[in-house]
Amino acid sequence: MTAPPTGPNPTGLLPDSYDGTQRVAAYVSPEYAQYARLIFKVSHNLGANVAVCLMAVTAGSH
Repeated sequence: MTAPPTGPNPTGLLPDSYDGTQRVAAYVSPEYAQYARLIFKVSHNLGANVAVCLMAVTAGSH
């Protein structure tokens, strides 16, 4: 890879659409109960903090 680690992001070089391309992967989030189990089991503080934001977005907050 020859790109510099910092600098402008040339988004103008990206195509306008990716229609017709084959999807190679997709992420499906686990159910919240599984995520909560992880938070409680290992005291995952970052996950607990993000959980409050996820609940706010679900409730319609921006």
